[in-house]
Amino acid sequence: MTQNSDRSSADDRAVPSDDSSAETRAMSAQDGGDEPTSVMRTEGGATASGRVDDGLDIPTYTAPERARPGYAEPRYISPASSSTGDDVDGLLGEPREVEEEEEVVVPLRRGTTDLGLLLLRVGLGAVLLGHGLQKAFGLFDGLGIDGYRQLLESSGYRYPDVLAYVGSLTELVAGVLLVLGLVTPVAAAAALATTINVWFVADLAQPGFAFFVANGGQEREMLLVVLAAAVAFAGPGRYSLDGRRGWASRPRASSWLSAVVGIAAGLVVWFLLVGTVPFAA
Repeated sequence: MTQNSDRSSADDRAVPSDDSSAETRAMSAQDGGDEPTSVMRTEGGATASGRVDDGLDIPTYTAPERARPGYAEPRYISPASSSTGDDVDGLLGEPREVEEEEEVVVPLRRGTTDLGLLLLRVGLGAVLLGHGLQKAFGLFDGLGIDGYRQLLESSGYRYPDVLAYVGSLTELVAGVLLVLGLVTPVAAAAALATTINVWFVADLAQPGFAFFVANGGQEREMLLVVLAAAVAFAGPGRYSLDGRRGWASRPRASSWLSAVVGIAAGLVVWFLLVGTVPFAA
């Protein structure tokens, strides 16, 4: 009876107290030589195993191997560099410089402006060229170089012999350059100086300012001066040999320089070589 009570107590220790939370499974040894063992799987992955010896089941407990949750220490990332050493865009680094797009300048539509400048420039140049041919070679019923020298002498100019050649050559060169639209600021300055002196010479025939030709005025000479100043300020336009230069379509400094030099040259020649006050009655 004592042996039966010992087996009962051993069996009680092998059976878990809570049947709902454990599952017992007996495994017997194969090949007949091994002793039978029992394995008990409990809740949570723990196992209880025992060796069956003479009808006694002695359980042992093995703790479950649970994988620890992954954990990584925080890693500091430098704002100025990344793992490759390059600059980091976005929030972690300085923004890279964005290359500026090349500015495309769209030319303004000029309409018929260049055509008007062509007519203005060629018209003034043709007038100067024609008068230069008259004075230098006597063409178109002109005075020729001798007649032009006598005109200068009668008008009170000093050094008429030299001035006859200089004056006729200036009109020829300025006229050709204006027709071609070549170095237009220089040509406009020469034209302005020449037409100012032509205006003053016309005033000597009838002293005192008068405008209309019917009354002995100088409206034609005044018109030539205005045309020369207009070419100096407006430029030659794109229909010229200067078409690719800045002063062809948008003159600024060159226009003022051309006008000032032309007016100053005309006044200096008059007052140094003639010395009278224009338009004095």
